Amino acid sequence: MDQVQLEQEFTAAVMETIAECRRLKYNSVYFVQMVSESGVLPACRRLLAAPIDQPSDGFTKLWELGRLDLTVEALACREQFAGLFSDGERSHARERLDRFGYRV
Repeated sequence: MDQVQLEQEFTAAVMETIAECRRLKYNSVYFVQMVSESGVLPACRRLLAAPIDQPSDGFTKLWELGRLDLTVEALACREQFAGLFSDGERSHARERLDRFGYRV
């Protein structure tokens, strides 16, 4: 699969998670705003760059809902999207998820 297709698949996965959050009555306004302003990948990379012990409010809310599978971190750890993120970004995502009890 080429890079453009991979990015399209990732964008679709992010939009799917946003829709699922809304079904759970959680509207991730800040993340949606970030995506609309800078694009899906830059927004996700920005969240992944935050210190491990300082997860976003959205991450925290999804942890409270028991749905860390809907986080940017979980998406970044999916093998199918490995080509979109650096090893460091994926390691960072895995470590944050691990700290909150979510095993990839």
